[in-house]
Amino acid sequence: MPTKRLTPVQLRDVCEGLHQKYSQRSIGSKLSLSTGVVSKIAIKVYPHYKDALGNGEWIPDSQLMEWMYPVPASIDDTFRVVNYYKQAGLPLSFIHEHRDWLRIPITTGYSQLCDGYKKWREGAPKDSAVHGVPGELCIIRNCGFSLQLLSERKGSKSAKYDLVIALLPVSGFCAFGLFDKSSQYDFVGVVQKLFGTFGAVPRRLDVTVQGVAKPDLTKFDRHYGTQCVVRRGSLKRARVGESRLFIASDWLAGQLKERQLSTVEQAEKFTYRLTDIWNQQRMEGEYEYACNALLELDRQHMLELPSSGFTYTVERSLRVSFDNHVKYGGVYYSVPYCLIGKTVLMVANSQRVRFYDGGELVAEHGPNSVFTYSTHREHMYSGPEFSDKRNFTPRRFRRWGRKFGHSVRRWVQLRLAERPFPEQSFRLIMRVLNEGDNSHAASLNERCRRANNKGNRYPD
Repeated sequence: MPTKRLTPVQLRDVCEGLHQKYSQRSIGSKLSLSTGVVSKIAIKVYPHYKDALGNGEWIPDSQLMEWMYPVPASIDDTFRVVNYYKQAGLPLSFIHEHRDWLRIPITTGYSQLCDGYKKWREGAPKDSAVHGVPGELCIIRNCGFSLQLLSERKGSKSAKYDLVIALLPVSGFCAFGLFDKSSQYDFVGVVQKLFGTFGAVPRRLDVTVQGVAKPDLTKFDRHYGTQCVVRRGSLKRARVGESRLFIASDWLAGQLKERQLSTVEQAEKFTYRLTDIWNQQRMEGEYEYACNALLELDRQHMLELPSSGFTYTVERSLRVSFDNHVKYGGVYYSVPYCLIGKTVLMVANSQRVRFYDGGELVAEHGPNSVFTYSTHREHMYSGPEFSDKRNFTPRRFRRWGRKFGHSVRRWVQLRLAERPFPEQSFRLIMRVLNEGDNSHAASLNERCRRANNKGNRYPD
């Protein structure tokens, strides 16, 4: 609860004790005040008190209270407004969220403060105090909707984009960024760009993702010196201090629906323009000075941007499948066929995806977020099919399909021939033929006959 102010009698007694050269500890013990309170009086009140005594002036009680609790000259004097209510024991998060209510009656009564603070505290989580520390926390959320560009809407595997919102709770400053939903590297890259928008690095990051892969930011923390918490969730579960994320998300969705965007570059420029528009609208009128001052206060307490950039890297041990491909991020990457059944180490970033066997580089691919397969010809088996010692070959699949009927064998041949490499169809053929082993051969043969006549890849 807000703390009661000191009385003029207490202020005068402390100043008298300081004037008589008593220690702050002994004054606090005698008057039942903490050493911190006595120290504040010694800094804020006693210098004026000493000067007034030296001039032979009488000091009224109202003057003592004015020295201890100076009333801001205007509502635009942000720092004095904040300090005015901080001295009443209110956290910065409460002051910021109720700024309109507190600033209009600048001399809000103690009982009104208690009632408002009690209601606010009942709905606040236990860790809400961190929302009011300048430069301490940055709340990062992705909006969770899919934006498909006009130039990419014709392809079924075209990339879809989402928006990231970063909020500084103390100043209320927001920054927006665009990223590819299928790439967690892109998400981390956007977060780094948002740091550039802030001009500094927040000390703590509260990251919540939805509809995208959950990134591992351990190395990211070490590079920037931050403490990052990553969880899954949505804007519907926003905590105290995050209500502006709801408003910003709805506003962004409306702006994007009205604008026809064709390329990624055009979408990124428009997104950064929305950042300026949103913050300018928020700072219109008498709050412009206040918001700028709070943003500068945030930046003063943040960490400096490192001179070098950060490259997000994922390391994972993966097993090579029977088609000598490794699946990661919805894409199948080829490795040499001699590694079938073995486990390889994948090291991936936004530029390259590399595979190592016993510390030796065995395969390297470029980024691939649109196509399902990334296959290199040198990784495929090119010798005589009869001498191939692998468990699965095109010949084996054709013989397997023949036992179900002519239509199944025909369907297998079509699937093996439709891709640049037969291995890219192995998984589909395997799934369909396994269904045939668990059902009647005549049923599978009839389904494949209909698929062959209609030109469908998968039998209905």
